[in-house]
Amino acid sequence: MANTSYYLYQKYEQRGDQAPIPVYPNYWSVDGDGTMPKVKKMDNDPSCGYVPPVTAIYRWVNIDITKDYVCDECAFAGKFAATYSGGTTYSAACDSSTELTTATTKPSGYEYSAMTSAVIGDCVTSIGNYAFYDCSSLTSIDIPNSVTSIGDGAFNNCSSLTSCTIGNSVTSIGIFAFVNCSGLTSIDIPSGVTSIGVGVFYGCSGLTSCTIGSGVTSIGSNAFGYCSSLSSINIPSGVTSIGNYAFYDCSGLTSIDIPNSVTSIGDGAFSGCTSLTSCTIGSGVTSIGNNAFQNCSALASINIPSGVTSIGKYAFQYCSSLTSITVNAATPPKLSNVYVFNSTNNCPIYVPCESVNAYKTADIWSNYASRIYGAEYTRTVSTATTCVGFDKYSLTEYQVSCNGSSWTTTTSFTGSLIESDSEDCGYIPPTPTGGTKFSATYSGGTTYTAECDSSTELTTATTRPSGYDKEKMLSAVVGDCVTSIGDGAFYYCIGLTSIDIPDSVTSIGEQAFEDCISLANINIPSGVTSIGNLAFENCSSLTSIDIPNSVTSIGNSAFQSCSGLTSCTIGSGVTSIGYYVFQDCSSLSSIVIPSGVTSIGDGAFKYCYGLTSIDIPDSVTSIGDWVFYECTGLTSIVIPSGVTSIGIYAFADCSSLSSITVNAATPPTLDNVYVFDNTNNCPILVPSQSVDTYKTASEWSTYADRIQAIN
Repeated sequence: MANTSYYLYQKYEQRGDQAPIPVYPNYWSVDGDGTMPKVKKMDNDPSCGYVPPVTAIYRWVNIDITKDYVCDECAFAGKFAATYSGGTTYSAACDSSTELTTATTKPSGYEYSAMTSAVIGDCVTSIGNYAFYDCSSLTSIDIPNSVTSIGDGAFNNCSSLTSCTIGNSVTSIGIFAFVNCSGLTSIDIPSGVTSIGVGVFYGCSGLTSCTIGSGVTSIGSNAFGYCSSLSSINIPSGVTSIGNYAFYDCSGLTSIDIPNSVTSIGDGAFSGCTSLTSCTIGSGVTSIGNNAFQNCSALASINIPSGVTSIGKYAFQYCSSLTSITVNAATPPKLSNVYVFNSTNNCPIYVPCESVNAYKTADIWSNYASRIYGAEYTRTVSTATTCVGFDKYSLTEYQVSCNGSSWTTTTSFTGSLIESDSEDCGYIPPTPTGGTKFSATYSGGTTYTAECDSSTELTTATTRPSGYDKEKMLSAVVGDCVTSIGDGAFYYCIGLTSIDIPDSVTSIGEQAFEDCISLANINIPSGVTSIGNLAFENCSSLTSIDIPNSVTSIGNSAFQSCSGLTSCTIGSGVTSIGYYVFQDCSSLSSIVIPSGVTSIGDGAFKYCYGLTSIDIPDSVTSIGDWVFYECTGLTSIVIPSGVTSIGIYAFADCSSLSSITVNAATPPTLDNVYVFDNTNNCPILVPSQSVDTYKTASEWSTYADRIQAIN
């Protein structure tokens, strides 16, 4: 365009001594060589051309069209302009810097929290850190295409911002850039952006939709945390990592597809997404972080791909609507603690048939042994030859089942198979017919009975019938058609004094008898293999318990706070004692730990004041944190030679100890200097040849003056 002079004018009107005001409708007019048309601008818009001084009625100004008139609607030629509540305006011309900083956006004498609108000029290429921080009245902003970067906290706490257009040249958005922009409802991230940094949209509680550009490869920690109105979001196929708490407490999110490009899901990434009903995890994922899906209480099912090698602590805890969990890895992924699948509706965990036995015996997975099944227990097929090696049309003659390592068939079966013309293939468990599943007597003499049905699990749907108060249940009988007592089946049945559990039962679920404070005795049948977390927690009237040899796992806190428990026999099948199993069993005076136990979990006997002696078997190799903390009745302790590690405060405050004997030639690792704190300053006896080694070993040196040779 040629460098041609034009004239720009606007008509004003004077009323007495008042300042001149524009005549409405407000027209800006351009004149010169006759080639430029009239251009209409909005009333009181300071962003275009020349605004006459207040002393003039008409004013003309000579402009350079190549600099000042750059579009068909007279684009803003400055660096920055703003309007404030009350109509005050401010503008800044372009200068030698292309960055828009707080020096420009927050000029002296102007209250930035009263800024209602702003215009950014094309001479700006970057928006500086905190440029609009706390501009709480700002309602909209257009970021021009000249801008390539948005700084840290640039729009932090712009709580009234409802509209923001990000120019297509932006390649980077700083951390916390839009934090607490609670009025923002939608945002489009251009394709040039490669990462969404830490906390970029954290607390944008009004955000309902976000389009993420195809160039994004990572979503940072807390990027969308507390975006409680976000109902859906598309994660592009180039994303490789989802950061810690990236979508934490996005309580409106209903579904998510994680693409195959993603390799890791961070800690708490989707924790608290209480409306999430479906989630597809891409095949590229190898690790799922701690608490990743914790409290996704609406999630119906989850399919964990075969490449996953580790699942973090509490990853799926409190996903209480799950009906199935499928794990496709042939080798059991490493679980970081025993609460990974805690409170997940006791749903089945399907794994490859050939790996069932491996999962049932794997570290921590063994806690869920009763829930683990062959993943192909049933299957949908499209042809007649793909059903576990058998023609589906002949399946009416066979029972197909997973024996823990392979699929087997038999010509004799008690169940019925799927019809030969069905597309489904596999064995359908038989439906029990006849008999009583559950009966109960309540205070006042009321009774209730439920018949056997297609389910062999006793759930709260049966034990808590409508119209019957569970707190008034006095006694109960479980029928022979029951094989498992479900999670919370008798939770808070505070009047229950006795219950008969049949030999058919093989598992007792989480919190099954928690807070049954009147339950004085219970017989655990010899067929039970697992006792769930918190199963008998706070059964304060229970005085003794025999855990049969068939039990292989005792859940965390299973007998915690059973304050009346005086004795317990643990069967020989148990190999580990979980966290806090007997914590606060203040009356427990004796317990036998079987010779197969290799580890004693954190806090297992914490606050067992009545415990006077305990034999730790030679098979034990590790003693967890706080295991015997404040067992004030213990008078002596012998730690076997195979123990290699002792956790923090393991024997602290055992104030009646007269001796501690450690038989290991090599000092076990102590996790802190308080392991034997406040233990009556009693001698610590170690092998004679190792006295000096103990006295100089890390943490042990704290007790050097107490270390003596075993006589």
